[in-house]
Amino acid sequence: MVKLRMSKLIKLHDPLARKFLSDISIAKEFLAIHLAPEILDKCNLKTLRIEAGSYITDDLKRYFSDIVYALDLKESKGSAYIYTLIEHQSSAEELMPLRILTYQLAIMQKHLDTNKTKRLPIVVPLVFYNGEQSPYPYATNIAELFADSELYNKVQLGKFKLVDLTILDDNKILQHNKLAILEIIMKHIHQKEFLGSTIKFIIKALQVAHDASINNSLVNSALSYLINAREEKEIKELIIQVKKHASYYGENIMTYAEVLKKEGRQEGIQKGRQEGIQKGKLEGKLEGKLEAQLEIAKQLLKSGVAESIVAKATNLSLKKIKTLN
Repeated sequence: MVKLRMSKLIKLHDPLARKFLSDISIAKEFLAIHLAPEILDKCNLKTLRIEAGSYITDDLKRYFSDIVYALDLKESKGSAYIYTLIEHQSSAEELMPLRILTYQLAIMQKHLDTNKTKRLPIVVPLVFYNGEQSPYPYATNIAELFADSELYNKVQLGKFKLVDLTILDDNKILQHNKLAILEIIMKHIHQKEFLGSTIKFIIKALQVAHDASINNSLVNSALSYLINAREEKEIKELIIQVKKHASYYGENIMTYAEVLKKEGRQEGIQKGRQEGIQKGKLEGKLEGKLEAQLEIAKQLLKSGVAESIVAKATNLSLKKIKTLN
């Protein structure tokens, strides 16, 4: 009998709370009373309006009813979005902060989708609780849900440390041991002037990687990446420098040297261009590129590189890569 009565109360609670809080004059009073003073001071309650649409997922709608108020900030052209969640359960929700976070993100995303702006709105969540347990027994701050709250406060949601390779000094990168070859290549891969100092630092990074006993397959992947991203003349110079200053990777780089030494094919393409045989030139280029890709793929596979990585590095299909094994 008690359960039946509670079920009936829960069903009545939603329309009652929604009707009251959908009244703008009552909504203003609600926010004036329950918003933190430091937030209220920045809000212009005269601009309060109700936002249409729900941010609650279908599987939660029988438990919650959301009302979203939008209002302007006093000293800003933006808007502050006040999110009010009405809880319908007779028991408290232990993971409520996590759910609130998903609703906040949904409101922000909808704002971006419907407004021509890259500025995020402030979303202030309020939970209207009337469960049987009193007082509310669980955390209202998501930090308290983490196993190490102190660590969370140092790595908060929405914040990230930027590792900006574009401004890192090359000599500093060279101190990063096995990571140096990846960071040097990624930093300079878009650089217009690749010959000279850039190749010099790649060689130094290869030397560092070798001294750190890097896995040979990682070196192959790095070389493959360079081969596919830079011009032939640049790769030829890289090959020369590797043979001079990092000869222990000579065998790795010679795989690509053999591909690039197909002078006969290149001369044929040049002759075709001079004679105006556009079709032959195109086919020759495509054939040469495909053969180079296949040769590189075979060498990478022999070195133990995973098929999926080889496919990405050579721009060949995974199905084609599997036929080479």
